[in-house]
Amino acid sequence: MRESRIGRIAVSGFALVWLALLPGCGVIEIVLSVPGGDDDTSGDDDTSADDDTTGDDDTSGDDDTSGDDDTSGDDDSTGDDHTTAPVDADGDGWDESLDCDDGDPLANPGAAELCDGEDDDCDGEIDEDCLTCDWWVPTDRPTIQGAIDAVVWDEVVCVEPGTYDENLDLGGKFLAIVGIGGAPSTVVDGGGAGTVLTLQSGETASTVVQGFTLTHGAASDGGGLRIEGASGTLRRLRVTGNEASEDGGGIYLHEAFAFVEDVEVSGNSADRRGGGIYEYGSGVQLSRILVHDNQARDGGGVYVDSSSSHYDGLSVHGNQATEDGGGLAIGVATNGMFRRARITGNEAAGEGGGVFIDSGLPTVIHAVVAGNRALPSGDGGGIYLVGGTNPQFSHMTVVGNEAGGSGGGVVVDGAFGGFDHVTVTGNVAGVGGGGVYGPGSSPSFAYCNGWGNSPDDYGALADPTGQDGNIGADPGFADTAAPDPRDWDLHLAPASPLVDAGDPGEADPDGGTPDIGALGGTGADGWELDGDGYPLWWQPGAYDPAGYPALGLDCDDRDPAVFPGSGC
Repeated sequence: MRESRIGRIAVSGFALVWLALLPGCGVIEIVLSVPGGDDDTSGDDDTSADDDTTGDDDTSGDDDTSGDDDTSGDDDSTGDDHTTAPVDADGDGWDESLDCDDGDPLANPGAAELCDGEDDDCDGEIDEDCLTCDWWVPTDRPTIQGAIDAVVWDEVVCVEPGTYDENLDLGGKFLAIVGIGGAPSTVVDGGGAGTVLTLQSGETASTVVQGFTLTHGAASDGGGLRIEGASGTLRRLRVTGNEASEDGGGIYLHEAFAFVEDVEVSGNSADRRGGGIYEYGSGVQLSRILVHDNQARDGGGVYVDSSSSHYDGLSVHGNQATEDGGGLAIGVATNGMFRRARITGNEAAGEGGGVFIDSGLPTVIHAVVAGNRALPSGDGGGIYLVGGTNPQFSHMTVVGNEAGGSGGGVVVDGAFGGFDHVTVTGNVAGVGGGGVYGPGSSPSFAYCNGWGNSPDDYGALADPTGQDGNIGADPGFADTAAPDPRDWDLHLAPASPLVDAGDPGEADPDGGTPDIGALGGTGADGWELDGDGYPLWWQPGAYDPAGYPALGLDCDDRDPAVFPGSGC
């Protein structure tokens, strides 16, 4: 264990690691308790007291050096036989299952890498791409804004763990501002007095913000973070518990061209659009973004309008819209890219429980739309397309969605849309078109699958089965019975009719004919949402513990503590 560094005690950890990136989020996402164990509180596996003084179940000392009956150095569910919760001994927000040194609050996977001769960020390397701090808060300046104002040009502001009651404006400065302890322990509290963090003075991508929780902001637009007419690079943030009286409860992006990665947006609200994120007229690149439990009139999770942004690794879960687009709403003239998205468990009182698209032209590649609802009488439990919409959907799995009206899986209402390698399975509608409902529309289908929807697979349009490679068959998903759709295992059965049923002109990562669904086709081996650096296995069937670790394939893309060599 290292000594604390010259009085600068830092608590670290950014919690955003995919689809579950924050310890205790539930991706969200990371399950931190393991059932089983003993039925007493003594730290061993018997039901009386212990039979020695070492805290384990032998009488001659311990069988390791940790004081318990396993070799993990702890007394909880990470390697022993009872159900004590994982320990966070150094109080840095990362328990021992994730922390590489639970005795040092400055070492964990979310810490900033300082130029100090230590492996601060737990990646096995020392001082790679490290930071040298020019200003320390609160040592050199008592407030973060004071340090920002003191920066002349291209300097680094290092903020120690703590809660800072401030509303920050970067003022166009070229600087890096870093919470060295990470988001769980470095909190900027806006106190309901405006946006917590603002970039609106022409900041460039060279302006960096990393490792903070932004909370308790309240503004007309952008309660937590507002980027307008500016850029910036934002990493490892939590934006939670903010509100907007108009748009963008958590994040507001207007004419923004920022780079945003490893960010969790949760528990925010907007009276109009974009409870979690609102975007207009922007070209943002967003990677590994977790948006959950936000609320708005339209676009409970995310609202995107007139933009050409690129989202890669978007997880949208448990958001609510009082009107349209429970998870994601896409408006006019949006032609952005949504790649490797999971839209699960969202709800709209109007149309589009999972996704609502109005006159946009987005491209969606490799996506799961599962367990969303448009209730009590809305249409499009999974996806609702309206107006001049002509999106392109490729390699998608639309499963287990519900609409009180029509279109349990998808509604194409007077719109177009091209669907290829999409399976629409097990969706339910109260009226018609359990799978796809298409009044007055002419969508195209190629190498798609419609099966097991209620009351029918296709309503108000011709059934395409038997043409252009379209089929109707049970995919044989591994598991869609879990109560939470995030827990559904949507790998195909090895003998599924969807395996190798795609376009021969394309290929799966192994070079064979592509499978139908979200885990088939070029790029199917790129699902990596939890930030551990290992992509999810894409092959049909169960995880192969003998062969897949050598390929670097992950068995759990929601838990960053589980990967080849650790849990797989």
